[in-house]
Amino acid sequence: MKAGNIFILSGEINSGKTTRLANWLKNRSDVGGILTPKINSERVFQVAASGQTWPMEATENEEQLLVGQYHFSAAGFQKALSVLEAALINPDIHFLIIDEIGPLELRNEGFAAFLKTALIFIETHPEKNLILVIRNSLVESVLDHFQIRDSLNFDPENLH
Repeated sequence: MKAGNIFILSGEINSGKTTRLANWLKNRSDVGGILTPKINSERVFQVAASGQTWPMEATENEEQLLVGQYHFSAAGFQKALSVLEAALINPDIHFLIIDEIGPLELRNEGFAAFLKTALIFIETHPEKNLILVIRNSLVESVLDHFQIRDSLNFDPENLH
């Protein structure tokens, strides 16, 4: 898949990728999607446009998505997917953030199905830009898995 409007923000785990994005979008009204910051040592889903948050980690009594030692909330992912779906079709949103694409998506879980849909959508909507957050060690695997070609490195300081 060829797309010139796919940006990759990569870095090591806990290197400040989400913080850089959050700082970049503060004064923008054309950004939507999901961030996954740590707040009080807990990973949360955060709506890029509003700042609304909810837990990413599952409680004992709910459906879970497992990755290594992490137990993610299936319901939390569903809520995040709803936010992403709405942002994708919103004509006022020109930058759509998915933070982050990782092991779940490489197993075709988490945001994988949505990412496939978004990649097809932006092929015919050149006003849309997709920003994917991916840790360094997984960039090549993600690009291969989702057949992403011609992506650009995302540099918040140089993108206005």
